[in-house]
Amino acid sequence: MAKVKVKLKEGEKLSSNNNFSGLDENIWIALNQGKEIGIEEESIPKSIKKQITIAGQSAPVSKKGGK
Repeated sequence: MAKVKVKLKEGEKLSSNNNFSGLDENIWIALNQGKEIGIEEESIPKSIKKQITIAGQSAPVSKKGGK
């Protein structure tokens, strides 16, 4: 599993109406405070993917593997 650094996009806030948007409360608080946090990419809820940016990533990461 790949750990990535994420933060909210400019002007975004996560709703607390849906149990902290599916995140651990401390991660939810840190993101809403504008902090960059490390999180497993697979554990990022689909509901917030449009609201965050992944540090150092300009294009979506392909999940396909090859040899």
